[in-house]
Amino acid sequence: MIYTITPNILWEETFYLSSPWQEGKTHRAEKRSAQVGGKGLNVARMLQRLEAPHEALAFTGGEYREPIENWLRRQKFRSRCFEHPQTYARPGVVVRSRKKEETTFFGPNSSVHPESIKEASTYLTNLPESATIALCGSVPNWDKCDWDPLRECFAKTSGQHLWAIDTYGPALAWFAGQKVDLIKVNADEWQAIEKSGTSCQSKSVIVTDGSRSLSGWNADGPRWTFAPPKISKQISPTGSGDVFLAALLHFWQPAQGNLETAAREAARYGAANAAHPDVAEFPLNDLPPSP
Repeated sequence: MIYTITPNILWEETFYLSSPWQEGKTHRAEKRSAQVGGKGLNVARMLQRLEAPHEALAFTGGEYREPIENWLRRQKFRSRCFEHPQTYARPGVVVRSRKKEETTFFGPNSSVHPESIKEASTYLTNLPESATIALCGSVPNWDKCDWDPLRECFAKTSGQHLWAIDTYGPALAWFAGQKVDLIKVNADEWQAIEKSGTSCQSKSVIVTDGSRSLSGWNADGPRWTFAPPKISKQISPTGSGDVFLAALLHFWQPAQGNLETAAREAARYGAANAAHPDVAEFPLNDLPPSP
């Protein structure tokens, strides 16, 4: 069972324009859509399509609580909400128009109430069986004591659960110093870890660099690198890293198989996602060849 955690949940509206938008002009959309975003939810989307057992943990509250929870109920993936009136989601707007790259505007980060953090951490600590826990996306206010319950959850369950970390900022710096099972970072984030002087203690590491390269290694093995699969046209790279992580955990986690083999297979899914406009909605029977 794979549990994803999304600390920085997003209520996102997308506006579709019939012509390229221009700065300083007023535009009227021809249609709109609304969805809930966040890296852990994107991972859950892909896990559902892979028919992998999963549950997405979400923090809800404030003015977007009802639409977020209604949206989650309509999804095919399994989710669990930890609600508090003083938890607030991050708003976002995406603008898509013909012959112009999509543009995204994000509001202030989410704010998760300490009681919800405690409730979710207790839930994960008391899971009856070994599981994979994937912390996905930024963790606002990680340096505050509000997140102590999750740090304690990690300390209690490390060795029992497999912990996969795909975050950045202070949370990444903290987890890089712990013996987590997997850290997935991009090239800039890995460079920041190296410059900080922190010795990464993760048992396994994946470093992505867009369409240029993907590297990885185990603590006791050599480093390997390959170029991700090529696609004919990139439509939207949004969520491709999350799709990659879902596929990586699916192919690697069940029997703790070879990390490089799993990464090469997962890279096909991440590349296929970039060739389509929506996250984890590409056809599974039309993947690019393995790199």
